[in-house]
Amino acid sequence: MENNDRKLNDEPGLTTLLRQLGADGTALLRSEIALAKLEAREIARVAALEGLKVGAAVALLAVGGLTLVAWLVLVIGDLIGDHYATAAAVIGLLFVAVGGVLAKRGVRGLRSGALAPDETIQTLLEDTAWAAQQLREFKTDITHRR
Repeated sequence: MENNDRKLNDEPGLTTLLRQLGADGTALLRSEIALAKLEAREIARVAALEGLKVGAAVALLAVGGLTLVAWLVLVIGDLIGDHYATAAAVIGLLFVAVGGVLAKRGVRGLRSGALAPDETIQTLLEDTAWAAQQLREFKTDITHRR
């Protein structure tokens, strides 16, 4: 009997275990939030940088494109017997088609999933497995104490 009493006194009580579980859970949650914030900042930084690149590219393409459009309309208009309106329509359709292809590729790139918080998702999955294991151990401890 003394051996059992000593064993019970050496082991932490239910209240202590619950407090420790709560403290561990709080620490884990704080760590997850910190990781999510860090990843969100990195994602925002990358998105802003890529957005600036796209904006600068669009501006340069617009200026260059307008200059080339004017030149092409004049050249093609001269080649087809001074039909500048027809030349302008052909060149306009060409630019609309190329612009559409570029826009589609850009949208596909943004949807590629590169902006997902992969590390946070992975650690949340690991934490879920850890919490389930802790719960199983807790249940086992309580069952053996009875």
